[in-house]
Amino acid sequence: MNILIFSKHFWPDNFKINIVAKELVKRGHKITVLTSDTRYYFLNKKNNYKKKFLNKKIWHGVNIFYLPVYKKKNYSWIHIFFDYFTHLISTFFYCHFFLKKKYDLILVFATTPIFQAIPAIYFSKLIKKPLFLWVQDLWPESLRDTGYIKNQYFLFILKFLVNIIYSLSSVILVQSDGFKKNIISNFKLNKKILTYYNLSELKFQKFINKKNKKLLIIYAGNFGQAQDFNTLLKVVNIKKIQSNFYFKLIGSGKKFNLIKEYIVKNNLSKYVVLKNYLDSKKLYPEILKSDALFITLKKGNALDETIPGKFQTYLSFGKPIIANCGGITKNIIKKYNIGFANLPGHHINLANNLIKLSRLKLYDKIQIYKKSKILYKKYFEIKNNINYLEMIFEKSLKNNVKKNLL
Repeated sequence: MNILIFSKHFWPDNFKINIVAKELVKRGHKITVLTSDTRYYFLNKKNNYKKKFLNKKIWHGVNIFYLPVYKKKNYSWIHIFFDYFTHLISTFFYCHFFLKKKYDLILVFATTPIFQAIPAIYFSKLIKKPLFLWVQDLWPESLRDTGYIKNQYFLFILKFLVNIIYSLSSVILVQSDGFKKNIISNFKLNKKILTYYNLSELKFQKFINKKNKKLLIIYAGNFGQAQDFNTLLKVVNIKKIQSNFYFKLIGSGKKFNLIKEYIVKNNLSKYVVLKNYLDSKKLYPEILKSDALFITLKKGNALDETIPGKFQTYLSFGKPIIANCGGITKNIIKKYNIGFANLPGHHINLANNLIKLSRLKLYDKIQIYKKSKILYKKYFEIKNNINYLEMIFEKSLKNNVKKNLL
């Protein structure tokens, strides 16, 4: 199959779509990706970057076209808006004037903002090929949950626009059963909606029983509006936790500097360290050294139905997961008994779960490892995951051919 992928983010950024594209190439498919070139300073007079409209690279056999966008300099709404808006315009322009039309299907990796799907929908109608929308964030609920938008009228307008995007997609793929229920309930669509879990980029790792002086808890991911770090930072102030635990928080995001300031102001540097984003080659050895891995999400209708992308990566290591979140992620951890979970905002419960972690025997850790492996193979292992995606593509293409013949 000749597959065109639209994704706001792609390599060298670390997203699940990277692995999907790479694995599809290994299976003989031809993959082309349209994405943002985040090195390009669009509308910036001091742009020292090569002034070309398009930059092309080949990565593991994937043809990547990097489109010029405005590179945000901070997380203010105006910079975020120009980043998204210029991506939309660049993608439309390239689709209309330069993109060849010999594709079998189109896949959209629909992270926020979902409006990045609009140029893909336009192109799919132009070449009369099916479009698969792989939904990563529920709109507009995620905007309400994170506090970005509170105005009910504006949220209603966004919901109307999202409904159009869903309606014009051939197949909607969602990253959890909770997403599926939400979309069916809120949008009353007759479209085909299928649960397609985000895969893990790793093979399941060997069991390692670390013996750190203090139990090392690692968080790797985003520091943004969706995460609840206030609860964790309250826990770090507890002396019993300080005596037995050491926290390493790795990543980037809007709240990175705020967390850093809090750590310095409250003299917590001995108990928690904050590190900037690490690529996978540096990150995975850090995770291997850990005793447990931390997940956090705020409470919200959309967030409760979200399985964070880091969950699959964490699962690959077979280590206990400490979750400060509700909804589907909390339920999975409890159902498979692969760690401890509490609702966000309950710092005493989180502290108690950490104490429970410290009391785990070797036998308990081995059981968590085995149960993690069962869950990993069932839903998130690369081979099975890509097999399922190929099956979805093939069935939909056959149906599309039948429709065109009628």
